[in-house]
Amino acid sequence: MPALTLSRLALVAALSSAAAPAFAANCQVTPYQLFFGSDGSTRMVVKSGAVCGVPFTQGGRGRTVSAGGVNHLAISEQAAHGRAGTQGLTSWGYASQKGYVGPDRFVLEVGGEIMAERILRGTSHITVDVDVVP
Repeated sequence: MPALTLSRLALVAALSSAAAPAFAANCQVTPYQLFFGSDGSTRMVVKSGAVCGVPFTQGGRGRTVSAGGVNHLAISEQAAHGRAGTQGLTSWGYASQKGYVGPDRFVLEVGGEIMAERILRGTSHITVDVDVVP
């Protein structure tokens, strides 16, 4: 199958406007919990050819990386029928291959720390199962 030839720059530009209302009709992401050092999963439904951008609040309200939060955000396993990407430490997303309909999957790698009753830190892998719909 041909790979999606969407440049990282184009994906980043699309992700930056992920909060726009138009994206709500093209994409849905199941809420997930992130515990640094533990792996998890989530599901995404995206229309074929569309971009699904997900804002990633870093460390909670008012926190900086030094006080706890995300300090690493990357795609550790790329999708087979689309292109997954990140924008700094603030968002991640997926652009489906135009015309493709069916399942896809990619893995998001998130590293960081949070100060609760004690400092919790580590790297987590979030598997994102994607349903690409017409």
